[in-house]
Formats: sequence, C-alpha cells, structure tokens
Amino acid sequence: MEEAENLCNRIAIIHKGKIIENGEKKNILRKLESEALEFDVKSPLHTIPEDLKKFQAKISK
Repeated sequence: MEEAENLCNRIAIIHKGKIIENGEKKNILRKLESEALEFDVKSPLHTIPEDLKKFQAKISK
C-alpha cells in the first residue's frame, strides 16, 4: 500500500480477479484507517480474553 500512496492518485483493490474497491487514493486510505479481524472459534466465548481487550475486541453473535 505504501507504493500506491506514493505513486498513485487512484487505487483499485483486486481480490480473486474482481475489483472490490476502486477510487481516489484519499478515500481508499480513509477506509483503511481501522482494521478488523474476525475469528471463528471452536467453542463459544462468553468474555473477551484479557490479551485482546487492548484491541477493543468484541463478541458478535
């Protein structure tokens, strides 16, 4: 992404051969300001593990 920031005014993101995002660099980068990870666990979690609390983790149903 760093190269795209330095070289381009517009960015297209391609996933599995399909364009999933296309637009001006500033708008694409604004969308990437936050990150989200989703975990699929074998057994349900009822509380957030202590190590994940610093990442503003939440449990979705």
